[in-house]
Order: sequence, then structure tokens, then C-alpha cells
Amino acid sequence: MRYEKQVAKKRKVEQRDQKKRQAQTIKRSHLLSIPEYAGVGLHRETGVRSLTVDRAHADEAFVSQLRYQDVYTAHGAVLSAHPLPSSSQTLLTQVGGRDSSYVFSTEGDISHSSRERWPKALDDSSLVHYTAFPSLAMSTSVWPAQDPQKLLACTSGGFENVFIGSLAHDDRVSSPEIKLSVGNDETTLWDSAISSTGDSAAIAGSDRIIHLSMEGRILARLPEAAYSRSVSWLNASTIAASSGKELLLWDTRTRGSSSRFSCRSAITGVLTVPSSGGNQLLLSTNQNVSLQDTRMIRAKPVLEFGILHEGPQLIFDVNDRDLVALGHKEGRRDEVRILSLRTGQLLKTLEAPEAAKKKRPTQLIWREDERGVEFLQACIGERIGRWCWNSDDT
Repeated sequence: MRYEKQVAKKRKVEQRDQKKRQAQTIKRSHLLSIPEYAGVGLHRETGVRSLTVDRAHADEAFVSQLRYQDVYTAHGAVLSAHPLPSSSQTLLTQVGGRDSSYVFSTEGDISHSSRERWPKALDDSSLVHYTAFPSLAMSTSVWPAQDPQKLLACTSGGFENVFIGSLAHDDRVSSPEIKLSVGNDETTLWDSAISSTGDSAAIAGSDRIIHLSMEGRILARLPEAAYSRSVSWLNASTIAASSGKELLLWDTRTRGSSSRFSCRSAITGVLTVPSSGGNQLLLSTNQNVSLQDTRMIRAKPVLEFGILHEGPQLIFDVNDRDLVALGHKEGRRDEVRILSLRTGQLLKTLEAPEAAKKKRPTQLIWREDERGVEFLQACIGERIGRWCWNSDDT
């Protein structure tokens, strides 16, 4: 009996000491097993710290751990997907029969980390129709807010080819309140973008660039901007749009325009760099992607990437840490590449599922889940997927 008491007492002392050691022990982070992040930590410990080098290493480490996950598989090709956090739904634009298209909502927020929020069985009962288009939807834009409330959709053809509506109302999607006809039957509206204020939008088309209010009133037409296939807002009052081989800047307050940058071939994409404070733009042609700065006196690219791509538009997006994701065709295969504007280098070619390697992405966009963890969302054929960090690795 005495021996058993001594053993029990000894065991309690050992358990108490073990808890103390665990409380005082700092566990090695999983991130330090990644060479790039370990190097950042070493710089800090030795006092030799370079902010530029640290950021470059952190970007490389982030991209190196991106893995593909399937999120949703539809019955037809998906053109775009926009999450609606307030209603825990996602708005999908999908191709229908005979070049028609339609927009519907489905339960589940695509930006959420849990797959249980998506319906297990995909059938018509889980879909709520928002609207249908008699022609192919060329562009769908949402108000770029944390919880978007407005939608702008453009289609090909001149009869009711612009749709404006609210996204969330009493936890359900409402039908478009405004339908407009812009141009004629031969007009193609290539791209659209809603301003950061949410009160107006810009549309790029084969005829001209149109500035309109979200109430459906056309504020200005820019006839000198012909063959415009991409548009972006440089800031809350300045529209940046392609016009053939030149970039056109339009001030919505003074109604003044200027051509700032000229490319060797037609511009296929225009995108404002979020971290630049409205000073830098990404321009793409079928031969390259260039970074332009509006503060430069001589209009020469700050950076230039030799990227070849087919088609009238380049699908790409850039995030706050200056990482560019773009869809690139390499031979017969379509690839998704990540470029860094900080280093001017290609960081990685992302691996896509085998069934999607021969299909071109129709949407690439950087998003954040409910924890603030960034991921790259993609619509490829009938799939909606994302490249993200595995939950076991974070």
C-alpha cells in the first residue's frame, strides 16, 4: 500500500512538471518548415532584415503551398461566380442552350471554408433563378464591396443587353430592376466594372465606352474609344479603358479624356493595381503583360512579362500583395500562372485537375474566406474551384 502511494505521488509530480514544460515551450511553427518563411525568421533574429526581401520570400512561400480544391460542379459551363455573404449564397452565371445564358443563386458561400455549406445533390430544386439572357453573357460585375449588393450584367446583341439589379433582399435574390438596350444587334459589350462608390459603372463595347448610373441613366458616351474590350476604374472618378492599341483615361467629373499609353498590338486587358493608390495599371496584349505608372512622364512600362495568349481578352486578376494570376495557353494546354509585380518573376504554374486542363478559365479572382485567408477562385468549364492552403498546413 505504501509503495502504491509513492508511485501515485511520483506520477502526479511528473505530470505537473510535464504541464509546466509544455506551457513554457514554444512549438515550432509549421511555416518555419518552408525554406522561404524560415529565411524571413532568420533575418529577424539576426537583425539583418530587408522588408523587400521578406515580402518577396513570403510571396514565394504563399504561392508554393497553393493546392487545388473542387468546390462546385455544375451541369453546364460556368462563366462567373460571386459570393453573397449576407445571404450565404453564391450567384452563378452559366451558359445555356443556343448561346443563351442565365444567372441563378445557390445555397452556400463560395468564400466559406466549409464544403458542407454547398448542396450535396445538385438539382434544379437547389437553384433560384435570377434572370435569363437571350444571348451569351459577356460580363458580370458586382459592386466591389465586402458584401456586394448590386449586380451589372452585359450580354451580346442589342436588345436588352444590360441588366442592373440588387443581389440580396430578405435573404433571397431579386430579379433585375433595370433592363437597357445599348447599341444595335451587332454590338458586343465586352467588359464592365462598377465604381468603388457603387453609384455608377463603365461598360466597354465594340462601338464605344459608356458611363452610366446604377439607376440605368446613361451619363456619357465615348465614341472615340472604339474596339474597347476591357475597362477598369483607376479611382472613384477616372475610367481606364482600352481603345484599340491605346489606353484611354476618362475623367467623369470634367468629361475630359486622354490617351496615355500605346501598345504594339491591341490591348486585351486593363486592370488597376490595388496597392498603387490608383496610380498603376496592368495592360495586356496577345504578346505581353506590362505594368504602367501614370506618374511617369515617359510612357514606358515599369515591368513587362512576355506572355503569349490567344483570344480577344486575357483573364487575370491582381491582389493587394501584387500577385497576378492569369490564364495562359501553353501549346494545347491551358495553364494558370502566378506572377509577382514585386520581383518581376514567374512564381509558379498552378496545377489544375486533369479534366480541366484543356479548358480555359472564364474567371480568375483573388478572394478571402471568413478567416481572412486568401485564395484564388477559378471558373473552369463546369467546375468552380480554388487554389488555397490546405487546412492541415495552416
